[in-house]
Amino acid sequence: MVIRSYDAECDAIKQFFENAKEKLIQGDKEEAADLFGKVVISYLVSDEDRQYCFTQLLQLADQNCVNALKACSYIYRYGKHGGIDRKFAKEDESLERIYLKGFSVVEPDGKKAVAYMEKAAEMQDLEAMENCGYLYEEGKVVPKDLQKAFAYYLACAEKGYKNTQSVVAGMYLNGEGVKRSRKMAKYWYQKAAENGDAFSRNMLKKLRGFSLFG
Repeated sequence: MVIRSYDAECDAIKQFFENAKEKLIQGDKEEAADLFGKVVISYLVSDEDRQYCFTQLLQLADQNCVNALKACSYIYRYGKHGGIDRKFAKEDESLERIYLKGFSVVEPDGKKAVAYMEKAAEMQDLEAMENCGYLYEEGKVVPKDLQKAFAYYLACAEKGYKNTQSVVAGMYLNGEGVKRSRKMAKYWYQKAAENGDAFSRNMLKKLRGFSLFG
């Protein structure tokens, strides 16, 4: 494997690459995909090895490997420059290297980014479900759709994911993508707080102080 050996990270990246190939041989597709994903976004990797890793990810995604689906989504979402603004890249040497060599495999493709992430979400991966919600809430790589965003966040929250439980509470409170409901906002803030979410605990105290929950 060819590595651009001017950075302290090169040994770790090389090890990721070798471990990924070994995991693939062993049949551990999810771990292999996770490692290939870490390698493909490194500016230390040669174009040839980056393309090899991306090809492996595409093949694993075709086999419904969740980590591969998510990795392909990230790669297509951010494209060849890793989502970094050229203006900011010029002000930081490390960002400049990532900008020039980062996700150099493909150009950004929002449709593919969403398609891969939604496929992972269909397989009930909580991170993918949350990310789908964010993509539709953000509205940059796919048309903004708060109802779809809410649906993804809610499905994830119902599985006990505290991050999205708090988001669902906020959307109920503000009537974003769903009819406003103080009762449901309180319910989901309480759920998230019980799961250890500090923000939700603070929101419950604050909103009770303003008598928004009664």
